[in-house]
Amino acid sequence: MPTIAVDKAALYKALGREYTNKEFDELCFDFGIELDEDTTDDPERKGAPELKIEIPANRYDMLCFEGIALNLNVFLGRQSMPKFTLSKPKELLTINITEDTARIRPYFSCAILRGITFDQARYDSFIALQDKLHQNLARQRTLVSIGTHDLSTIEGPFSYDALPPEEIKFSPLNQEKVMNGREMMEFYESDKHLSRYLHIIGDSPVYPIIYDKNRTVLSMPPIINSNHSKITLNTTDVFIDITATDKTKLEIVNHIICAMFSMYCTEPFTVEPVNVVSKHNGESRVTPDLSPRPFQASLSFINSVCGLEESPESWSKLLAKMAYDVRPSETDKDKLDIDIPITRADVLHQADIMEDAAIAYGFNKLPQEFPTSIPAGGAGLPINTLSDIVRLEAKSRWIEVMPLILCSHDENYAWLNQKDDGKAVRLANPKTAEYQIVRTSLVPGLIKTIRENRKHEVPLKIFEVADVCYKDASLERRSRNERHFAAAWAGSKSGFEQVQGLLDTIMLALRYPWIPEGKDRTGEKAKGYWVEGHDDPTYLAGHAAAIYLKSAGKQVQRIGIFGMLHPKVLENFEIPYAMTALELNLESTPQNDVSRQTTRFIVSRYTTSSTATLGTLHGHKAPSFSVIWPTGLVHRATALAAVKTSSSRTSCYEAVHCEAKRFHRTASSTSPSWYISTDDVHVKVERPFSLPTNHCRSPLVSSVLPNYDHTSLPRHALTLDTLFEQTILVQHYSLNFGNEQAYILSICASGVCPTQSLNSSDRGQYSAPPTTKSRNTITNMSPILVTISLLVSLTTAVPAPHHNKHHIEVSLPEPVTLAPRQQQCQVDSCTTMFRDCVKSCDSLQNADWYVYALNNHREWEVY
Repeated sequence: MPTIAVDKAALYKALGREYTNKEFDELCFDFGIELDEDTTDDPERKGAPELKIEIPANRYDMLCFEGIALNLNVFLGRQSMPKFTLSKPKELLTINITEDTARIRPYFSCAILRGITFDQARYDSFIALQDKLHQNLARQRTLVSIGTHDLSTIEGPFSYDALPPEEIKFSPLNQEKVMNGREMMEFYESDKHLSRYLHIIGDSPVYPIIYDKNRTVLSMPPIINSNHSKITLNTTDVFIDITATDKTKLEIVNHIICAMFSMYCTEPFTVEPVNVVSKHNGESRVTPDLSPRPFQASLSFINSVCGLEESPESWSKLLAKMAYDVRPSETDKDKLDIDIPITRADVLHQADIMEDAAIAYGFNKLPQEFPTSIPAGGAGLPINTLSDIVRLEAKSRWIEVMPLILCSHDENYAWLNQKDDGKAVRLANPKTAEYQIVRTSLVPGLIKTIRENRKHEVPLKIFEVADVCYKDASLERRSRNERHFAAAWAGSKSGFEQVQGLLDTIMLALRYPWIPEGKDRTGEKAKGYWVEGHDDPTYLAGHAAAIYLKSAGKQVQRIGIFGMLHPKVLENFEIPYAMTALELNLESTPQNDVSRQTTRFIVSRYTTSSTATLGTLHGHKAPSFSVIWPTGLVHRATALAAVKTSSSRTSCYEAVHCEAKRFHRTASSTSPSWYISTDDVHVKVERPFSLPTNHCRSPLVSSVLPNYDHTSLPRHALTLDTLFEQTILVQHYSLNFGNEQAYILSICASGVCPTQSLNSSDRGQYSAPPTTKSRNTITNMSPILVTISLLVSLTTAVPAPHHNKHHIEVSLPEPVTLAPRQQQCQVDSCTTMFRDCVKSCDSLQNADWYVYALNNHREWEVY
């Protein structure tokens, strides 16, 4: 939002009274602007006190003192919006536009302010308004440029032409030396103010130029005016020339300047028009056109959105405070006929009228009421669902970062040992060398993040899921975004196996199995991924691999690359560690197929008195909750809870919160174990013994809430951190609350392909698992099958003895390891194993059991 500094005393004088800061701040708020600062008490400030006011970016009519004072006076009812008119001179001045101007800046508009009176404040405001318009609406003069001239020093008719720079000769503003166009461009290369505009016409074979009748130069837009026609405090007649590449913004700029400073003319708010002759493109006309713009707005629309029932007459009076001329329509009772002044180019839709109507009525006076319904959100984009899945998998061990999307050209290419392929979107006028292009890879941002954090303890493990950008001439916007995933490992070792492990975990989550060498990788029904050695200059030769994906019924696609970064790349980015990077193109993955298959398979019990409320989302099939077993793989950890009631009253307990707590050892020296101190609401985990530092991650702490409202179940029933690196740890909780018993099982699974367990000396500290059957079922099974098997065991197990009803016994079986790729499981094998478990348990024979999964519409499906 632009910030406009205005003289405090002058503004209060224009508003007809003095204001306290609080009063003026409230006035600004009511009108929709904001008082940013009052410099009255600033000891370092020199000169008269100023008010710095933030203006909405679309209110070009308030970019100067005159506009702010005019609009606030109209809002306060001190004056009505003036009528802007054109004078009627005996003969209009004319400007002729040549055909060559179409090659550089094709549009032209102009006006004359006669009998204007300048003082220093008005003159400064006149110049400042032009600068504000140049920076905002005109986009650094690329779309529109303004020139103002003392009309008494020049003579019409005028001409607007485009000539080779060598043929253009004049003395630029505040210079005595005559220069040609090329010399001026060289002269202003070192000018801090004008050098930023030279690129606009610098490469053009012709430069735009404006002459008077005697071939005296007025200006060379958009760079500089002539010194001959410069305005001073003594200027009384001002000729305004405006050139543009955008016709709409051309007229807006002309209207704003004329409206704001015609108030100082001999005839206030009167402008002398100029005849523009442009035969080659049909743009001949008289400018400016100061007639208001007719518009219609729906009365019922304004009332319904504002929650009011005001009459047309009432809205007409209120909208007059916002500078509109409003009257009820004579043909439609539901319409308001509105004349929009030339200063309000921001009004495009009746919603803009409604907003101003609400401001005039007073936002604080509008009726307040709660919505009667909550709109349901639409289905998310498949690419966002896919990104969330990948992000969730990576977050368990890696840190997500969000580097800037802009980078330097060298960082994107040369520093990665890559050649410029011409695909990067370049910034036309970058402020610094660091922000030259839009990235085409996520890897430079990750490397720079590692560089800025190299003083931290290694290894550093970071990732990003975000868009890159490429040029695409086939699209209207000439560019396209592409969603990528990238990760980087930096440490004393390369971490190649860790990055490959992350890749395996992500592909497992996306339900794409590894296709080993020798298996069918290209067949019609083949589905999975594999890697092949690949040479890329960014990576060390022989230490990089391309990643290939095959979906059923589709062609093989190369979706990414990973490997050890080349030493030259590390040197370029000043990285002192070995480093491995991975980058995947997520949009190469069939998104609809992935969003259907990637949700973890959920085991659910559903009868007439219980429902499925499992996994990362909850079903809504029955209102009664006598049994609730939330389960799901979250961050490679699974939590399952079963509640058993011995009374007719039904209730449920659900683990909903995790936090770290301190630990204690039990008094028993023969069988050390964990115990959890509880009360009626909270369950806290306390640790009875020390765990190896190199294995311990973080403790699990959960809260159990009695009588939990099932209609507001959390998205994740329980999130468990991995307690041990490369192990699976099973914890069995037996909860006792009076007559109600709950059994909670949690499994904390390792990251990727666990290859080791705890040392044998550590295993003796853990007691045996609840049942032998559970222990045997764990071996060489995927986490989801472990969940199913232990579900059956725990629902039939006898609760461990309690110290009292406020303590919970915890038994920890020794960790077990899984062979590589044995965590992959299919729907059929999952269902078969579960059914076998149910058949072996008599207490579950009379219940109906299903295996649920979420489809791409986030709905439950039965398999």
